[in-house]
Amino acid sequence: MREQSHRTGYRQLHDVTSAKCYLGYTPQTGTRFVQLDIPASVAKRAATVRRTQAIRLDRVNANDHEHVIVLLLQEPGLTDVFCLFIDDLLQHLVLTQGAEQAVSTLYSRFEHWQQLFARIASDVIGLERQRGLFGELTILKELLDRHEDAPEIWDCWRGPFSANHDFSMSGTALEVKTSIASLPVMHISNEVQLDLIGWQAVVLCLVHLNEVRGGTQTLTGLIHELLERSSARPAIHTTFRSKLLKVGVGPQHYDLFTEQGYVVRNIQCYQVTEDFPAIRRSALNNAIGKVIYELHPSGCANHGMELESALNLFRPS
Repeated sequence: MREQSHRTGYRQLHDVTSAKCYLGYTPQTGTRFVQLDIPASVAKRAATVRRTQAIRLDRVNANDHEHVIVLLLQEPGLTDVFCLFIDDLLQHLVLTQGAEQAVSTLYSRFEHWQQLFARIASDVIGLERQRGLFGELTILKELLDRHEDAPEIWDCWRGPFSANHDFSMSGTALEVKTSIASLPVMHISNEVQLDLIGWQAVVLCLVHLNEVRGGTQTLTGLIHELLERSSARPAIHTTFRSKLLKVGVGPQHYDLFTEQGYVVRNIQCYQVTEDFPAIRRSALNNAIGKVIYELHPSGCANHGMELESALNLFRPS
């Protein structure tokens, strides 16, 4: 096709019987795409557009009776990965029966692959960081619920600034650890994190998650909920978006975390006291630094406290 013409070329794939399916190529731009022609009644139930920086899924109204869904590669440098994606998609499409099932398969396979494309094209944060951010935003939501969206609560989320604690305000510090392990451990990143010097209260919080593929509680949903919650106050809204950007989540990423869902198994809080099992800066030789270690929750059980008590330590003026 490239040798014969500068016009876009199509090839229908007759192995896909649930809908008219075409592979296409535009020589002038190097654009490769898959096209699915489906009844308008089915297309209206599909999302209008989905995208990453590398691939795009569009719905176009061909006429009153038929619509066209186009999946195209926007980043020619990812052709090899796109071909693997399309091969996977077609293997699923040939098994579908009816246009509605074909559309559902197209969108589900798109969601399955979109994080890979996004990670390659725009360095989207990895799964471990996604879990950590979900844990932090879960605690932020709990604090906002408890303190009626007070501006000071929005401001006390300090994790994006690489602070020693994820939340801090008026002498109180709270550090969030997130885990999906059946027997979780809490990774302490330095010798200052659980040091009491300069703080009236320090709390260690473990958010224990289950991962549920396709679950309803997602990082995308939590981000959008908090964005909507702050939308009536522009300064808070802008600051929150800026904090997300600092952790590597810009507006182009907000809709990329829909496939992985979470269920919060429990949230356990521990009050750090002088006898809490911890390595502290004040107890170390000055020649020692950057101490990283693990804490097992079972060894901290005597210091457990209720989540409500931990939230109450934050007192907006």
